[in-house]
Amino acid sequence: MRGYLKKMAIAFVVLAIASCSSKSSGSDDGVEPEPSQGTEVPADFSLLFPYNNEVCLEGALVADQPAKLMINAKWEASTSATEYDLSVIDSKTGEEVAHTKTTNTNADMVLTKGALYQWSITAINQDKSKKSSQWSFYTRGEGVGNHVPYPAHNISFTADTVNDSLAIEWEAADEDNDTLTFNVKVFENDLEIESYSNLENPSIDFIDSISGAKYYLVITVSDGSSETTTTSAIFEYN
Repeated sequence: MRGYLKKMAIAFVVLAIASCSSKSSGSDDGVEPEPSQGTEVPADFSLLFPYNNEVCLEGALVADQPAKLMINAKWEASTSATEYDLSVIDSKTGEEVAHTKTTNTNADMVLTKGALYQWSITAINQDKSKKSSQWSFYTRGEGVGNHVPYPAHNISFTADTVNDSLAIEWEAADEDNDTLTFNVKVFENDLEIESYSNLENPSIDFIDSISGAKYYLVITVSDGSSETTTTSAIFEYN
């Protein structure tokens, strides 16, 4: 009997120690903390101004910099974003010419007159981000005399793999609204294969193409008194 009571006493002590250990390892109020929810990715949003593929006629003159304009870029708010990163690329050089971080949905950018730019916004929330689409625009040129037409842009190739041919289109603009004509040279693997003079429409219906070859254009835009030239990106026909 005495041995039985001794075993019961030992069991009681063990249970008491286990109970105390369990209480001390938990939180003070007995409620487990909720797991963290993490950072939300900013939601999709759209650019607003300058308008895509248009001449931006707005812009304030910059003191002591007669060749510059200050343009205020605008975009929609992105849900969960805490700040925005504006990036502006010079289309001619491919270099970033403006880079601004802001908590607002607008920012000023100082740019050269009569030039083509591409801009985009990255919405940021801590370590998460969402990038907008990329828009192109021209800054207005000098307000005297004849304006040089803007270079051809948005050059696109459409492949017809059934007939082994390419259709090509591009866009161009002129601040004076002059009638524009186009001289176009087509290159295949660095060899000139086609040449067109005084085209009135910004397109070529079809040119023969070879699978695996690389194509690009040199387009000269003329308004009758002045002209400008641009070279397209390389298109690989597969």
